[in-house]
Amino acid sequence: GKPQKEAPPDGDDKIYVEGTHEWWMAKGRYEASLEEYGGGGDACTVDDYQEIVLQFCFVTLFGVAFPLTALLALVSNIVEIYIDSYKLCHNMRRPLAQRVSSIPDTWLKILKLV
Repeated sequence: GKPQKEAPPDGDDKIYVEGTHEWWMAKGRYEASLEEYGGGGDACTVDDYQEIVLQFCFVTLFGVAFPLTALLALVSNIVEIYIDSYKLCHNMRRPLAQRVSSIPDTWLKILKLV
């Protein structure tokens, strides 16, 4: 493979060959040093749901008065997807995956109410 320079947190400035054991270890040390997504725990999930539900409520409630609301929300979501994906891929530690059957009941009740 081609040599690739990683920047492990310990200031090691060696050049590693991509795909080797040393490269994976350096990559793991670097990713472990990154900030945890959303502070960790359920707080990041709550913030993500809150943002989505709030925007859905605004579009639903004010879409009649200002029909362009839905288009503006779509553009906002597309921009946010790119920003969040860059943040998650480059600046944050990967969140731990958790298997769930549905969205939490609290958010489901709020969406049904709207």
